[in-house]
Amino acid sequence: MKNSVKILKRITMVLALIVVGQLVYLTISSVSRKGTRRLEKALAFAGPNRKELEMVLSHYKQGNDREKYEAACFLIENMPAYFSYNYPQSILDSIATINDLLLSGETPLSGHLSRVNKFPYDNLDKIYDARVITSGYLIRNIDLAFKVWRERPWGKYVGFDDFCEYILPYRTKDEPLSDWRTLYYKRFMPLFDSLYQGTDIIEACNLLNKNVAEKKWLYSDRLHIPHLSASYLLDHWVGDCEDMCDVSLYILRALGIPAATDTYLRSPNTIYSHYWPMVLDTTGLWVPCFVFEENSPVRGGTDGRKKGKVYRFAYSEQPDDSFWDQPEENIPSELRNRTIRDVTTDYCSPNEIAVDCNLILPGDRPEWAYLGVFTTSGWVPVASAKMKKGKAVFRNLENDLIYIPLYMKQGKQEIAGFPFQLTEDTCRYLKPQAFDTRMTLYRKYPLINKGCIEGANRPDFSDADTLYAIPKVAAKSNSVSLTSEKPYRYVRYVSDPYFFGNMAELEFFDCEGRLLKGAVISARPSLFKPDYVPENAFDKDPATYFSCTVHLDWTGLAFAEPHTIGSVFFILVNDDNFIREGDVYELFFFSGREWISLGEREATSDTLVYNHVPGEALFWLKNKTRGVQEQIFMYKDGKQFFM
Repeated sequence: MKNSVKILKRITMVLALIVVGQLVYLTISSVSRKGTRRLEKALAFAGPNRKELEMVLSHYKQGNDREKYEAACFLIENMPAYFSYNYPQSILDSIATINDLLLSGETPLSGHLSRVNKFPYDNLDKIYDARVITSGYLIRNIDLAFKVWRERPWGKYVGFDDFCEYILPYRTKDEPLSDWRTLYYKRFMPLFDSLYQGTDIIEACNLLNKNVAEKKWLYSDRLHIPHLSASYLLDHWVGDCEDMCDVSLYILRALGIPAATDTYLRSPNTIYSHYWPMVLDTTGLWVPCFVFEENSPVRGGTDGRKKGKVYRFAYSEQPDDSFWDQPEENIPSELRNRTIRDVTTDYCSPNEIAVDCNLILPGDRPEWAYLGVFTTSGWVPVASAKMKKGKAVFRNLENDLIYIPLYMKQGKQEIAGFPFQLTEDTCRYLKPQAFDTRMTLYRKYPLINKGCIEGANRPDFSDADTLYAIPKVAAKSNSVSLTSEKPYRYVRYVSDPYFFGNMAELEFFDCEGRLLKGAVISARPSLFKPDYVPENAFDKDPATYFSCTVHLDWTGLAFAEPHTIGSVFFILVNDDNFIREGDVYELFFFSGREWISLGEREATSDTLVYNHVPGEALFWLKNKTRGVQEQIFMYKDGKQFFM
């Protein structure tokens, strides 16, 4: 009997192993077939150019380099999603002219800008990579990517999957194809080899940052065009933050450093989008890496901005899920990019928020809800969530910001619920209450410009003392008494590490109240455009101002001899966001469905007063006379609260 039981147990174990083996085999086979299907689909998409792609695969099969073959498959499988635009030569010439004028400091751009920015880029023909790319181009890119990956001392810490996503890709977005990897390798590898031979990616990036940053990037957001080619940008360091990220990625990836671009589609704090480059550390963490600025990469560092939701651009498409099964018209255009990854938890703690969706129109049964943030053009979706029992369950949202749930109906955006303030993972719904509040308003947009006033006795400010930190609630004009009795030879205003330097007026006084005079000093005078030079901060004209296009920049005075600073007076650049006497304003509150006006007022002082305003509501103040910066706010305890 015992022997029969033992035999039965063995038979059961054998059968179990056979079943497990079959399941493993079927799983592997399924994955293999799926990969084969994707590859075949991409090859078919290439049309007559299929033979070029097959030559790449054949090349690596014959070379018996399994990793390079898999890398080639990875690139080709995802290639149908990528294209560039067929620019008319006249538009390219105008873009080049504008950038040349910007770099030279000349300003007659209006005619060129109007023509370029009004051009209908969406109507341009798309040139799909899979249908034009050559085998030689792709092989060169793959071979050089593997060369730097295998040669760099930190390469052993970069896994194959991360290599494929963040070193191997031959393009970033929709820029024209060019042999950028060879160009950037030849330009920067000799410099890089002379700087560093260790294994610490962050230290390598710091050294690269200090040396590359000697040639500064000229920030300009005046062109609204698709991406320019990598070969063009190599010698034309001008453009917005997205262009800056592109060049950063070209440099870093050409040197074997895994890099990507992170973005928030819209900031709930500033209403704008933003892009910044990231590098993958040997510890497996992603670290901000500002190649063209003074901000050095720091593990655990942040740029200080409120983000809401953050995405990272990869090369491969997102895995298939039910989100992509719905009609495209019900997917907001902002979320149709299948190569972005939600990486919000790299910046804030994970959470799961169930949001009430009690304003969905009768008869509507949306499967998906969207997380909206405010812009002056309307609510913009920045994330998606499944609907569950009348709630939208969003994951990984940054706290202390205002959002609203939305849904799509036949391509039209609808309100799903009341806006809410997320605080400590709890929703505070902003539902208008009784009209019994008296409101005094001071501004229409939060104070973004921060920084501090410093004194030093060394010209490089290596011994600097902070005399005053500019608060978020700084007034229109500020006169601040100081308590330090130490004399200083040098004084300055220095911008916040995460914001650009801007100052309209700056004056220093001694302890007797006498105005102190000195030579104007600044970080890099050659960087400033004629309209924004450091001298503007000391010309007693608030209409002119000092401004720069890099963070941690500064301007100040050098005295002939040390002085004790008794007080400082300053006027910030963005004072137009305060209430201006004579301007006409209109206050709105959000009803749950729409913005409702509480009436227009002409300002007779630097404040506006509204009576009979609903409590617990969300508000928006518009300047009907001038300006474009406006942001929603709450009102409690007699104060405006911007997020």
